[in-house]
Amino acid sequence: MTASFILLCALISACGGGGGDAGGDTNSSTSAESSKVAAAPVDTVASVPETVTMPTAVGMNSIDGATDAVIATSLGTVTLAEPAASTVTDSTGATSIASTQETSAPLEQVAALQASQPESVSSAQAVVTALTTLDGSGIRTRNAAGCTPGVYSDFIDGNTWNNRRLLPRDCLKVASNPPVFSWRQPNDKDALSPWTLSVRNRKTGVAALSASPNTPRLMPNQALPAGDYEWTVSYTNKSGKLVASSARRFTVEATTPVVVFPAGVTVAAKAAARGHPRALPSGATFAALKASALAGDLATGYKNLIAMAETAVVTPLPQVAGLTGFSYDSFTITSKVSMDALRKTCDAETRYVEALAFAYRFTGDVRFRDAGITRALNLAGWSPSGVTSESNFDYGNRAIYLALATALDLFKADLTAVQVQQIVSSLSDRISQAMARFDSLDASPFDSHVDVLVWNVLQALMLTAGTEGFTNSTAWLAKTWDILLGSANMWGADDGGFGNGVAYAWYRIGHLAEAMAATQAVTGLNLAKHPSVAKLGDFLLAFTAPGGTHRSPFGDDTETTTHYTNYAFNQFRLYAQQTGTPIHNWYWKAGASTATAKYYMSPWLLMLQGLGTTVSSAPVDRSWVFDDAGVAAIHSDTSRSDRSSVAFRSSEFGDWAHSFADQNSFTLISKGKDLLISSGYYPYWLSPHHAAVTRATRYKNALTFDGGIGQAEIASGVPKLPGSPVQSRDARGKLVNQADTGLWAVATGDATLAYRSYDPSTYAWTALLKSAVRTVAYNRSSRVLVVYDYAKSDSARRWELNFHAPASFASGTGGSVSVVNGASSACIAVYGPAGSFALSKGFDIAPENGAADQYHARFAVTTRSNELVAVTVIREDCSATPVKVTFTGAAAVSVNINNGVDAIFDGRSVTVP
Repeated sequence: MTASFILLCALISACGGGGGDAGGDTNSSTSAESSKVAAAPVDTVASVPETVTMPTAVGMNSIDGATDAVIATSLGTVTLAEPAASTVTDSTGATSIASTQETSAPLEQVAALQASQPESVSSAQAVVTALTTLDGSGIRTRNAAGCTPGVYSDFIDGNTWNNRRLLPRDCLKVASNPPVFSWRQPNDKDALSPWTLSVRNRKTGVAALSASPNTPRLMPNQALPAGDYEWTVSYTNKSGKLVASSARRFTVEATTPVVVFPAGVTVAAKAAARGHPRALPSGATFAALKASALAGDLATGYKNLIAMAETAVVTPLPQVAGLTGFSYDSFTITSKVSMDALRKTCDAETRYVEALAFAYRFTGDVRFRDAGITRALNLAGWSPSGVTSESNFDYGNRAIYLALATALDLFKADLTAVQVQQIVSSLSDRISQAMARFDSLDASPFDSHVDVLVWNVLQALMLTAGTEGFTNSTAWLAKTWDILLGSANMWGADDGGFGNGVAYAWYRIGHLAEAMAATQAVTGLNLAKHPSVAKLGDFLLAFTAPGGTHRSPFGDDTETTTHYTNYAFNQFRLYAQQTGTPIHNWYWKAGASTATAKYYMSPWLLMLQGLGTTVSSAPVDRSWVFDDAGVAAIHSDTSRSDRSSVAFRSSEFGDWAHSFADQNSFTLISKGKDLLISSGYYPYWLSPHHAAVTRATRYKNALTFDGGIGQAEIASGVPKLPGSPVQSRDARGKLVNQADTGLWAVATGDATLAYRSYDPSTYAWTALLKSAVRTVAYNRSSRVLVVYDYAKSDSARRWELNFHAPASFASGTGGSVSVVNGASSACIAVYGPAGSFALSKGFDIAPENGAADQYHARFAVTTRSNELVAVTVIREDCSATPVKVTFTGAAAVSVNINNGVDAIFDGRSVTVP
């Protein structure tokens, strides 16, 4: 992607004035007779059919590159190419030929003219505005200079993307050195032959790294010198033939942080050599940690730990005979009730054992010791192949082996040999069941249950590996460590993104933080430095306001509004304690009452006191992009709980796992309140409502056509009706632009590949659209959101723009609609094609958990066409901000907000001041 910075002379008199920063449409009368202006009413914006206006000031034309023009300025004359004439049709149907006086003056020419002028030139004579142009070729901050990413026809890119994990992607500027390497494992690979990974310097051709891993991922144990590289990987197939990948390029800059972790055998040996209790960091004492906690802001956390232990002492033991299982094969809402009850029991026992074990060590109270050992032995007596086995309920299995590992570590000196073996026997059985699933990550890396198991097993083995009688535990830890280095975050890359939903990123942070803490305490190694972990906190603060009580924008459990309240004071704080990042430290503190939370807190916060930073800094960035996860966030002010926020998704993760068929969709929060939401609920996985409503494009703020047909539809050929989308990464999007100029923040996605249907009988995909591009652009000063859509189809479509809200929509003047939520509101109008809104509430299939209705507004065009060019203008507070929308070419549109400098949209390209 390229970005050009253009100096636009918006002179009040010399340049004609209209649309400049100085305000005032001084020359609008000169073009009024030859064009029409799509101007917004004061309270709402009408849907204007094909209304156009030609620019009245020097602008910028991104259609087919730069045009020719002469710019007469107070600084001199800059000569460019002659402007092309364009044919436009006004709302009456009359056709005229008008010149689009759009220019892009070379920066050096204007700069030279500036240098030749007297310093006394008044700013009232000339206003110089920098323009940013994005060409739709990718996220510029992640791509190496002069490198255009490619998609290849090799075994990595050329087959289904459901099991494709590619790191580093082509042209990436890596954020950590060495990078993680990862690639797709094909079905025809000979299982007994290792891979061959080769890394070469692109300029010299000299080999920089060669490895023969047994898995399709590797984080090397050596850094690379700064430079430009290419990497390839090859394998031997079942016929004995060598198959090699295409070369993919990446760049290591001189400033790229070097983060090198030791190999698993080294780490495992270090852990196994530690005595118990390993949870106590080397050089620390429980007495000193207790005193420090009581003297500081962890006093409440310490007291709540003791209170939890006291509760555990008097709470009766749960009996396995009283536990009710369920079947994943015939899961219903009744199964969900049984699962939740079982989860609650397992969670309670894990917490009781943990609280008793740490409380005993802090206080020496033998009541806590005796009760903790009793509870641990009770859990050890539950059959590892029963209702809490890995196959029957993996959540319960991991809760139990984590509780047993904690008990074995902290009570070890007080256990008899028989008791040790009781615990070790159950622990070994349960962990072996979990580890048996690890190998599936090679062929199926995006299993959201398996990849988190790596963290859970790591935590348990850090505390117990090498214990007498625990056969293979040290080797298991070595294997787990090496797997984790290459798979720490399967759902993102080194920018911190998480492509499996915002809610599930919150759930993940707890698993990561405690496993990281155990690793830190036992070995002194800080996994928070891992490139896939270090910035995960950025992702959470980008999509959840500090102290926010709003919905999540994407993925399952969007309806949950308490993630910050539930996790920030505890798990996120533990994570921030290890990253040592000032904005992470600020974030957990920023929400009201979190610093003095009166809830149970992780004992690992007490164990790692003194780690991290005491510095807190509010984030300065107001927009965030996570390229690999395919999501972007735009805020009025990231640091405010009542911020206005636009979230946008166009992701190569498609609608896999906990994600939806929502490429190029967006959500809008205004002043901390949800206005436009991802509609639907999550009663349970693939419930009728979840499958057909929550995961479907028509229930997102996204483009559909012909009655709600959207992305990843299941059909033989072209679907006649919308349905439940197939779960696939092949129906994917891609972020192609992102920038923030301060005034404007923009993101563009290309979702063309998402608008395909899938035939499960032939495994064939059928393209439904030739193009599906959307740009969201937020004007901060006016708090106006502009959504530009460009779509093409071989068949004429009745195009639809969908909007969803937690409160009812109301019809406005001129065909617009509005929505109100508390003190927040927005008015929505569509420019371009003639059409109208239809309002509704409820769902095609009601949520099985009885959740409340949500509300829907669908703008449908009146006449079918093969192409859509539309602009949706959304005004926060239904403000009276003047907006002009001008259709200047086949796909080109200019939007003027409050008489400022035009923003230009043209297919994949965007230009904003």
